[in-house]
Amino acid sequence: MKTLLRNLKTDQKFLISQTISLGLIACSVFLIKLLSKDLPDQIPLFFTKAWGEGQLLPKTFLYLIPGIQIIFSIFHLRIITTSIKRHRPEYTAVFNYLSIFINALFLAFLLKIVSETTFFPYNKVDARFINIIPPFLISFLISVVSGRYVIKLAYKLGVITNPTTDKHPAMLIKAPIPRAGVLIFYAGFIITALLFLPIQSKRIVGILIGTSLMTLLGILDDKYKDINRHLRLIAMAIIAAIPSLLGVITFYLNNPFGNSVKLDSVVFRFEAFNSEHKIYVLAVAFSIAWMLWIMNTLSWSNGIDGQFAGIAGIAALTIAVLSLRFARIDQENINTATLSAITAGAVLGTALFTWYPQKILWGFGATAVGLVLASTALLSVSKIAIASLILLVPLMDGLVAIIRRVSKGKSPFFGDREHLHHKLLDLGWSKPQIALFYWVITAALGIAAISSSGKNTVLTITTFGGIAGFVIILFNLFNIKKK
Repeated sequence: MKTLLRNLKTDQKFLISQTISLGLIACSVFLIKLLSKDLPDQIPLFFTKAWGEGQLLPKTFLYLIPGIQIIFSIFHLRIITTSIKRHRPEYTAVFNYLSIFINALFLAFLLKIVSETTFFPYNKVDARFINIIPPFLISFLISVVSGRYVIKLAYKLGVITNPTTDKHPAMLIKAPIPRAGVLIFYAGFIITALLFLPIQSKRIVGILIGTSLMTLLGILDDKYKDINRHLRLIAMAIIAAIPSLLGVITFYLNNPFGNSVKLDSVVFRFEAFNSEHKIYVLAVAFSIAWMLWIMNTLSWSNGIDGQFAGIAGIAALTIAVLSLRFARIDQENINTATLSAITAGAVLGTALFTWYPQKILWGFGATAVGLVLASTALLSVSKIAIASLILLVPLMDGLVAIIRRVSKGKSPFFGDREHLHHKLLDLGWSKPQIALFYWVITAALGIAAISSSGKNTVLTITTFGGIAGFVIILFNLFNIKKK
């Protein structure tokens, strides 16, 4: 029995699947609690009142759904223990994925019931919320399935980081590990995007092309490792220009004093294909700068096993929810929400392979995810302020890193081992603890972003930003280490 418990504790995939399953069960309970006051006393468990009032049941029956989820989780634990006793690891892997899928299915079932019974709070998201669940799950599953094949491909292509030959001040690995983890994300992202998104949309096409090129640039950088940093930055700017020129821009920026800075005053007009075209110069320039900023700062928060998947995945989910809140105002928000959900699923699918101990590194291709998040922030109602709030910790850490490097007379793109996650590592935190810290912080900021959207956003960002900046600067000034 002790050996069995020890095996369960050390089985990373089992622990991850159980954590996700428990999270889905908690979401079901939380959703029922959240909407209980808005639900009628009698609810239809089969979505609609078409069969008459006789088929309605008290709303407390909704708790049957998380109850069934709990029973299934107990059944899942029983199967896992049996497969370990019989030394059948292939069954363990299958039922780990099945557990997540079935619990997600029950949560989707609950969401469907609620959406048909009443409107969600926050500007009536209603059934549109259900529509982003299939693309999220499909992109997640494609990433999970493709992971093992990407790892084999990375070994075959020689895209490997070897700590004995590849010197970097922030190197934390002690044995050779393949890079190109972005291909796991890209497989789930591009396939699902082509299935669910309208290709006739110039903005969507621009984002897909930009993400594809950033993925390619990331693989080349991982493979050859000697691409000049400044040339790489120029290549990133050119790639970021593609979605920007195809309409992924914003025409105004809000400031703390209540006024808006307009970015549509400088327009370049030209004739092409028998029609007139416009390029809003300031808007495109800002869009490129914004994408470069997000891509680089997010990439710097990619030093700990499992860290990046949580930051990017939760941020994408938050942008999806915020976009759906205003879907009735602007139909483009539906596409943005779907794209964000696809991104979240594809990124979180990589967590099974990048969690401690990681089997593959994201590599420089993590910037491709940054490009998608930066683009969806420009397209959605969330805009720059809310996206900055969600990604506040990596953005503040990146800002402090630039100041630190420039003050030392180094290039701001020169790597070092002084990011916040390095400081926490020096304090004695384990890699899983640091990764979970970033996951929790991003989730908390995501909730704050949803709560503050449309009201007191600047105050919220200033408060959280001041706290985060103070902590990060404190770590840098005093070089705090474990005694």
